[in-house]
Amino acid sequence: MHVLCNRSTSSQLCAHMNAAVLSTTTGGAAAPHAGPAISVLMCARNAELFLRAAVSSILQQTERDFELICVDDGSTDGTLRILQEYAQQDTRVRLLLQPHQRGVAASLVAGLAMARAPLVARMDADDVSLPERLQLQRHYMDAHSDIDVLVTAVEAFGTSAAARTIALPTGAALVAWSLRSSAHWRTPL
Repeated sequence: MHVLCNRSTSSQLCAHMNAAVLSTTTGGAAAPHAGPAISVLMCARNAELFLRAAVSSILQQTERDFELICVDDGSTDGTLRILQEYAQQDTRVRLLLQPHQRGVAASLVAGLAMARAPLVARMDADDVSLPERLQLQRHYMDAHSDIDVLVTAVEAFGTSAAARTIALPTGAALVAWSLRSSAHWRTPL
């Protein structure tokens, strides 16, 4: 699942599903900012097997105006070393080290505190984003100021999962129900 949230107007989302609080302010128009257009949050714990593909898929986005905030959640494998390599190579990569495991929700909240953009995107350390993901999501959010949260379909891949597209619910009532029920979510926000 790929999520993009409007930081200035969204409130708490799915706390019961290990999700982070995706907003620190409520209501009103977003103030002008000097930072990037999108902050991408990625939490990683012992993710060295898939991490390079995940980070590379974000750094190769057609949308270039973003920062990638990587939170290492007390990894004991080579995850931290890989993240440090990317941070040294690309100034858009910002690293937060948590020496002890705190969990996905706490890690995302810590990463969110570093976010400088009005839009916040989520990325899992074992996922791959299509090259136009951030550009398409940003354009949609810019064109629809009444939308606070944008969630897209995902395509399962790999040897253990049948390749298929997983559509997410649409319509206000169905989305509201889905947010209260973990039945439709593949991963935490």
